[in-house]
This record gives sequence, structure tokens and C-alpha cells, in this order.
Amino acid sequence: MCVLRPAARAQHQELGRGALVVDTTSQPLPDAGHPIFYLTQDALDALDEPDIQRMVHRYNPRREMVNRFTDIRSYHPGEVSDFLRTQIILSLPTW
Repeated sequence: MCVLRPAARAQHQELGRGALVVDTTSQPLPDAGHPIFYLTQDALDALDEPDIQRMVHRYNPRREMVNRFTDIRSYHPGEVSDFLRTQIILSLPTW
């Protein structure tokens, strides 16, 4: 999450609502993570997938982000199970 949160915030500030997509099948540099790109709300709305649209329209960008971890080579419309609306926890409680 330490990489995703700043990326989501920067893209939201520049492009507005959207979702981060992480290509889990590619790692151009060994041990340097996976490629991350941002799909805007308009691009996601064009997919005509109500569950994705609902997540992107309703998340609170101050506390949440929408992510997708995927093999981009095998994406098929209607696959919404790997889009996640994630709440960011800024600090853990002391037990």
C-alpha cells in the first residue's frame, strides 16, 4: 500500500476519479514491482459495468481508493471481482 496510496492520490489530483490497475504478470525490472497505471472515471464508465462505475463514483478519495490487480492480457468485460474499493488506515490502534 505504501506505493499505491501516493500513486492514487497523485492521479486523482491530476485526473479526477478513477482506479489504479496493477499488471501482476509483468515485472520489467526484477524486484522493482509491477507496472501501475490509472484508468479515469470516464474510461471506466465506457466499460458499461455497473459495479465498477458504482465503486468509482462512490469512493471517498480522502480515505479510499479503487484498485485492480490483474493479468491485463486476459481481461474480459464483466470481470469485476478483482476491482477493490480499499480504505486507507492511516494509523494502527495501540492494543
